Amino acid sequence: MTEQPPLPQLPKPDVCFVDGQLVSSEFDDIFFSAQDGLAETQHVFIAGTSLEKMLAENTHLVIGETGFGTGLNLCAMMALLDKSDSQCRIDYISFEASPLEAGTADRALSAFSGLDAYRHELIACWPRRWPGVHHVELCDGQLHLQLHYGQAEDILPTLDFTADAWFLDGFAPARNDSLWSETVLRNIGRLSRAGTKLASFTVAGAVRQRLAETGFEVTKQPGFGHKRHMLVAEMKAGRQALPATEQADQHVLIVGAGIAGCALSYHLDRLNISHQLIDAETGVAGQASGNPAGLVLPHLSVGDSLAARLSLSAFADMLAPLDASGAILSEQVVSLDMPDIKARRQQKLATQGYPEDLACYRTADELSEMLNISVDVGGMVIPQAKLISPRSFCAYLAASEPIKAQITDMARHAAGWHLTSSEGVQFDGTHLVLCSGHALPDMLEQLGYSSGRFQLTTGQISLMPARDMPEDLPALNFGGYLARLPEQVMLGASYDFTLSDRVLERAHRHNLALLPEQLHHLIDTDISGWQGRVANRLATEFRMPLCDYDCGGQIEGLSVLGALGSRGLTLGFFLARHLAGQIAGRPDFLQRRLKDAMSLSRVFGVSF
Repeated sequence: MTEQPPLPQLPKPDVCFVDGQLVSSEFDDIFFSAQDGLAETQHVFIAGTSLEKMLAENTHLVIGETGFGTGLNLCAMMALLDKSDSQCRIDYISFEASPLEAGTADRALSAFSGLDAYRHELIACWPRRWPGVHHVELCDGQLHLQLHYGQAEDILPTLDFTADAWFLDGFAPARNDSLWSETVLRNIGRLSRAGTKLASFTVAGAVRQRLAETGFEVTKQPGFGHKRHMLVAEMKAGRQALPATEQADQHVLIVGAGIAGCALSYHLDRLNISHQLIDAETGVAGQASGNPAGLVLPHLSVGDSLAARLSLSAFADMLAPLDASGAILSEQVVSLDMPDIKARRQQKLATQGYPEDLACYRTADELSEMLNISVDVGGMVIPQAKLISPRSFCAYLAASEPIKAQITDMARHAAGWHLTSSEGVQFDGTHLVLCSGHALPDMLEQLGYSSGRFQLTTGQISLMPARDMPEDLPALNFGGYLARLPEQVMLGASYDFTLSDRVLERAHRHNLALLPEQLHHLIDTDISGWQGRVANRLATEFRMPLCDYDCGGQIEGLSVLGALGSRGLTLGFFLARHLAGQIAGRPDFLQRRLKDAMSLSRVFGVSF
């Protein structure tokens, strides 16, 4: 079998400061005008796309940008929002192939004292240099930054959104031709509507010609400073603009109050969309999300897989809400080289070039010193991974207390959905989202969809007193996992296809067998005194979750988020962001291939 190529890593930016000016050594070009970069941004991009007028006339705008750089254009946009006192919501979608470190961007932007407040806000949440898409909320949530790290030429063709304005920035076409290629400019045209405005500092002939071929009417205008001309353009015949979503008319019914449902509640609340959270249990996290602790860590792959791409973006998206939630029990996870098959995989991972703040390999001696316990194998250290309280995190996310109700009937009607519980309680909504965990196949069967390619297993964790386990020892992963909780130790986890709902001795023995002998001294190994918790987990046969808005466009008003397997704590928040955005009519950030891999039609093998 041919091995997949590794996941592309981000190149380190080759930049330096020359007389206080940020310069790219790679492209031999400056990041912004030496005369006054802010004034240039205001002249070329803000005035060039008539943004002040657009803010006054719209309640929502989508701005696309090629070349995020220092974030100067974004800071200027934030300042304009402040100055205009507009209530318009902004989705700012940008692309950057070689992201700067936060400190470098901060130093470059500090030249503009008028932007200090916006610079501080942006730098405080500057995304880590991890491949994928990053999300940042700015201006009290009025501006949402969707920042794609990677080559725009590769990413743009995979996305579907409609921009109202484009900032074509980046280094000059003669120095960085890939950002001005036919592929990039053709897709900018594809992602524009009739009336979309565009501006750029360059009037290069090839750029003007390619834009004209995509449907833009291109003109020259006076440039900034010593530049004689700049480019402005307007799309004459593009994508049909989607009708604005009337949020006041929407009411979403969420069935399931685990990590998926609570995360969806969080995102819908921030988008001002009315919803109800319904669960058969009392409170949040009654099922698989209710374990006393759980790991949030990325799935790293030796090859370039969809699962790894999804996991990296989702992991990055989880860090900010986790920090705000108070649900973190400990920081950092160490994945030991055990068993042998995992050791071989991790030694390959060590050569993939992952950023040090994402994953780094350490020898047995280095780990022994770091952990203050003796281990005879090396392993991967995941510095930003967390051990969290899932129940606390779900409670933080849920916008309101779930309504306890066992849904027994779901009926679709012209205005949306009508649900009935076993107690006769009725619910009506315009949109239904099934986040029902292991009960998802049964609920889909109620709607007429059976024989899906699901895998249902029971997982049991074991809880026991700590013996010599240091309180500050990070969670250890070794095929199973060992984690220090405030009052006890958690060891997991079994995978049982018999679907027992009882804590079993044989599952305790299974978990103990996973624990390497050299770590037995850390716990009380007498299983007669152990406790445990059992929960069912649902996955697809493809090991990809289900996340499907409107069932792929086939069933309006019905969406699904589930089959998260053992990775729900890492994936749930990110995928809920996608679904909430789709319900609200916001621009999508998931690549098309990824959406296809998580569709209901893939699980059932048919189109709906």
